[in-house]
Amino acid sequence: MYKLIVCIAVSLVVFSCKKESATEDVLVNIILDNLSGKTMVNRSYTITTARVYLSNFSILDSNNNAVAVKDIILVNKDNSNTFSFKLPSGVNYQKIRFCFGLDYAANHTVDPSVFAPSHPLSLSQDMFWGMLRYRFIVVEGKIDSSSAKNQVPANPFSMHLGSDTLYRSITANLPAALSVGTTINIKADVSKMFVLDQSVFDITNFSNHSATAEIPNAIVITDNFVNAIQTSVTQW
Repeated sequence: MYKLIVCIAVSLVVFSCKKESATEDVLVNIILDNLSGKTMVNRSYTITTARVYLSNFSILDSNNNAVAVKDIILVNKDNSNTFSFKLPSGVNYQKIRFCFGLDYAANHTVDPSVFAPSHPLSLSQDMFWGMLRYRFIVVEGKIDSSSAKNQVPANPFSMHLGSDTLYRSITANLPAALSVGTTINIKADVSKMFVLDQSVFDITNFSNHSATAEIPNAIVITDNFVNAIQTSVTQW
């Protein structure tokens, strides 16, 4: 009987510690959605590569006072794209703010060769161009280029967008004040990048979009993609 009581007591302590540990942080979960599907003109596509920089995460109170919680994350369709942070006590935080791309300092003043391979700004991430600096988003895949739009996606395409012009700040209201055990879900719909697709397929609408002449199209793609980002909250 004594052993049973001791075991129950130890179990309760362990469970209590695990519960406390599991709920001390706020989790941010970033999802790249619609990695295959249809464009706005009903053309099939599949995504083989998708990487995007999100940066300068902060939470805001009702007076828009901000607390920084994360500098940069390179969201990759092949990774688990999460991070967590300690929730400051005593204040109700009801907004989250983050940015698409990299600010000027991160984009221009860092030397990518000094970073370890796992760092989001390292050369190993394959997001850095010598002349154009960092690409903010890289999406590659295959698309149905047939006029009937009824074929299996087979035509390779790529959308590589980058330049200071494309840097965007996003502020989202949360449905309730953040609390211990909250998950903030950020969903980015990759299908929104196909805003330039037309009934008659034009491969130039899916090329790099990072040269000076292509920036107007890059702005259209970026704005459509960024404006469709959705934020929701769940509890553990």
